[in-house]
Amino acid sequence: MISLQVFTNCQEAEVFRNGISMGRKVNSFREPVLWNFRYAPGELKLCGYNNGDLVCEEVQKTALNAERINAVLSRGVLSYKENIVLVELSIEDKNGTLVPRYNDWIFIELTGPGAVIGLDNGDMKRQWMPGAKLIKANNGKAMVIVRLFGNKPASLNISTNGITSKKIELHESL
Repeated sequence: MISLQVFTNCQEAEVFRNGISMGRKVNSFREPVLWNFRYAPGELKLCGYNNGDLVCEEVQKTALNAERINAVLSRGVLSYKENIVLVELSIEDKNGTLVPRYNDWIFIELTGPGAVIGLDNGDMKRQWMPGAKLIKANNGKAMVIVRLFGNKPASLNISTNGITSKKIELHESL
């Protein structure tokens, strides 16, 4: 049996396991809404209702084995001035589902005009050491922070055990 706790600001919530309702429950707003049911791989869908109307949905799928590294590039608030690129890493299965139990080491190599100025994984107990070239994934996620120098591109090579490495080009116009 698993116990599912849902925190919501909706008046009612309903959980579906592989398309079958596990029940619709009223939210007391004093404690989480609880369901207890047998685990089954597949899909959990949570629906939130206000005044009987569906107002939100969230779907979580069972992840298969880790097969690929996904990298999403973005820039922080001050990054245009400082030329900083944030690279959010996710370890995914063949369907693109995050593998939340993946906690292995991720190796980072930057070539070209730039520097890795930070690594993070959301684990408050872990501290990044300047100059480090690896970080442990935390629940399938990690982040690389890169400062680019000049207008020539840099390459970021990302690898981890048992998964094909990923190489991405970083440049000022991202």
